[in-house]
Amino acid sequence: GWAIWSVFPLDLSAGGFTYRLDNPTMYQSAALSLSGVEVPGLRIEEVTDECGVETFERVRETATGRLKASQKLSGPHLDARILGNGYRLWLGRVGKQAVATGANFEGDSVNLINNISTLTDFRRQGIGAAMSAHAIRASSKPAALNSDPDGFGLYRKLGFQEVGRIQFWTLGLSP
Repeated sequence: GWAIWSVFPLDLSAGGFTYRLDNPTMYQSAALSLSGVEVPGLRIEEVTDECGVETFERVRETATGRLKASQKLSGPHLDARILGNGYRLWLGRVGKQAVATGANFEGDSVNLINNISTLTDFRRQGIGAAMSAHAIRASSKPAALNSDPDGFGLYRKLGFQEVGRIQFWTLGLSP
């Protein structure tokens, strides 16, 4: 199947595409104080190898509901070779358990925040905010992201403003 995203408001249904959702694109030009977003018992560690990438993928896919905890990954979507080339991944751990993910890509003029996710049993404890703050702090550049509906309020509290929307359309992919 095909997936298309667009920053322009389009109607692709005549071409057989199915509209899935639109996500706000958000920008934080001046970082607010990110103090107070630490979570007792949460340890954030940087992913540095293939094993860490696989754990990152498992946590992210489980947190987003695309993978049940008992299922095996069909193969990592990311490759450890991306690490250290402006792209950084983090795992949030409570005790020994990996419970959250976060990432950033530092480009020429922006710090792109992505892959913020928290396992269901660990939500509403500030972990998502802590992972986001960690990724924001990883760069001195202004931060940008595409939020899903669940994260919109959190990112507004972290000083992000909506600057546009991205539409997602699919063709030949089951819901």
